[in-house]
Amino acid sequence: MEKFTQWRDRGTGIAPFSPILATPTVRGYLGCIIRCIVFGLSVLTGWFGWIPIDFRAANVSSNKPLKGKDLGLKPGTAVIVNYTCPLDGYMTIAALRLAGADNIVLAIPHEDKSVSEVTAFGMLTEALSLPRTDPGSLDIETFIDQTEERKAVCAIFVEGTTSNGRAILPFMLPLIKITTRAKNPPLALALTYRPGNITTPLPRMFVSWLWTFCTSSKISVRARLSAPVSEPEDLAAALENAGRLKRVGPQLNIDSKRKFIKAYNARR
Repeated sequence: MEKFTQWRDRGTGIAPFSPILATPTVRGYLGCIIRCIVFGLSVLTGWFGWIPIDFRAANVSSNKPLKGKDLGLKPGTAVIVNYTCPLDGYMTIAALRLAGADNIVLAIPHEDKSVSEVTAFGMLTEALSLPRTDPGSLDIETFIDQTEERKAVCAIFVEGTTSNGRAILPFMLPLIKITTRAKNPPLALALTYRPGNITTPLPRMFVSWLWTFCTSSKISVRARLSAPVSEPEDLAAALENAGRLKRVGPQLNIDSKRKFIKAYNARR
């Protein structure tokens, strides 16, 4: 990977687009058989609901029952989320439901600063695909207003494209558009997966990712929800702190990722 040093952040040394590789083991293959069975059942019972989530909310005791309003998750509240894996849509909904939110909508920003609402399954396919170049369907202000009218909480994957989960990419959507429009202070939700090789910083075929998913060792998700914050920079810091991650520089944006994908595929 040394030939890809130009896609390594100068400040942190992190290469957020490089795939995380793992060597399959006998135990992994046995786990694959079990997971293939479980995966088939999960399709019938709600998609990935069996994956354990270690969920915590800021300033809340782990043994205290959670209520969305107590955590600041009122209708129209925006939650920014990091973006790394095909499971993100499902795990975000699961985590916010654990936090007491009932109605949750998901959105991905586009390069023109607009957003598109997506389903959890849509997030799965987006995470396996090339970064989109088409415009979104709504501006963020309209989307937040509509979310409040629907009495829903909106989860926005502000990076707009996936990383390998080792850093936070430059935000495709200015956070000030979220903090100034939302009537309720927004929050940050950070998702971390173990093992890291189920993240998809590069486009993949679904079958290929599914094989990695099924042959991986024990899969778990760590979800951390911040307290509500009002300032854009505080919101960005909340996502960093919740995920124990650092933001990379603006040079590692979505255009840089497209160039990395082209260079990475050329070497193969």
